Amino acid sequence: MRRPKTTERRGGPETTEKSFVGMGDLGEQMNISAAPDGNRSDIADARRELEAKAAMIENSIAAILAYDAKDRLVYCNQAGLRLCGAEDIAELQGAEFPRVRTQDGHSALPLSAYLSRATYSGEVFLEVKPAKLLPCLVSSNQLYDTSGALILSYANILDVTEMNAYKARLESKNRELIAANEKAEFANRTKSEFLANMSHELRTPLNAIIGFSEIIQSEAFGPCDERYRGYALDINRSGQHLLDLINDILDLSKIESGTDEIHEEQIEIREVIESVVTMVRGRAQKGGVKIELEMPDHPPALRADSRKLKQILVNLLSNAIKFTDPGGKVTFRTWCQRGSGYVFQVADTGIGIALDDIPKALAPFQQVDGELNRKYEGTGLGLPLTKSLVELHGGSLDLQSRLGVGTTVTVRLPEERVVPFE
Repeated sequence: MRRPKTTERRGGPETTEKSFVGMGDLGEQMNISAAPDGNRSDIADARRELEAKAAMIENSIAAILAYDAKDRLVYCNQAGLRLCGAEDIAELQGAEFPRVRTQDGHSALPLSAYLSRATYSGEVFLEVKPAKLLPCLVSSNQLYDTSGALILSYANILDVTEMNAYKARLESKNRELIAANEKAEFANRTKSEFLANMSHELRTPLNAIIGFSEIIQSEAFGPCDERYRGYALDINRSGQHLLDLINDILDLSKIESGTDEIHEEQIEIREVIESVVTMVRGRAQKGGVKIELEMPDHPPALRADSRKLKQILVNLLSNAIKFTDPGGKVTFRTWCQRGSGYVFQVADTGIGIALDDIPKALAPFQQVDGELNRKYEGTGLGLPLTKSLVELHGGSLDLQSRLGVGTTVTVRLPEERVVPFE
């Protein structure tokens, strides 16, 4: 950048109008005029802008070389020096390298002559030293002054060898990630298949245990000692609890392994909800928890798997009742609006979940809090299984909770499952 010339006149120096020409953003000519009454602050800002852009050019990963109108090298950034194997620009000034090899590969043009021909973008072989050819991507352009005279010809150059090496490293890393993902998926499928097989093996003897304990309780073959009836009741309850756990594991493993299917049918929502509330009302009364139901008078029908939908709603209500203290309330709402699909929401005034523990509550076999798990029995499969069943229907489950305030779980099923009114 040149400084403005000054001419001496009576009364002190006077600055003549002069233009500072910078490369700007490599292709944009920038003129900064310093008039006698010019704004010095604007000039300083423009200079700082040029300096910032020059720093970006100097540290670019692309090699940048610029030649003047007489094909003399006037600029080469650090990447350009590395590409040409030079320590400083003086080594390249006046040298015949770098040169662009022609299509036939026998003759070569100096890069300066190649650039001065016209704007160009493409892949060429660049001879940076004797017998050293590099495949490069070259993008060239010219910079002219306001009169149309050529000021600079410059080029952005990327070494394709380095780009290919980087691409190869990325592809190798991608293959490693794919292999690791396949390995993890195989391990997950193996685990799910094992759980499914074990669940089937365990359910048969458990059903026998539960059945025989019921026979003893009912004294079907004659009276028995009171203590024996008490033991049979304990055996029956424990067996039923274990069977419920195994059924949850089996359902979850089938979903994870991709073998579970939904059997769609047209469901009358009011009937399903009334049935579900009846199933959990006894547990709520025993725990001193009030259930409130908010539902439209004539809700539209829904296309879904009836058994799985009941399982979803029972799990949500049972979970809410279990973690709500006596005197608390569980509110079950459902609504259907155009654009939002079918929505089922269960809100309780229970113990709540800390924000950091919500992901654990939705993950299989995760324990939110050791003390809570000892106080409130459970396996930690209820919410994860419910979430999986909802997603199997193409829906979503959202959990919002505050510790000591309560929890709200919202299930949304897609609009295409709603049966329109006739």
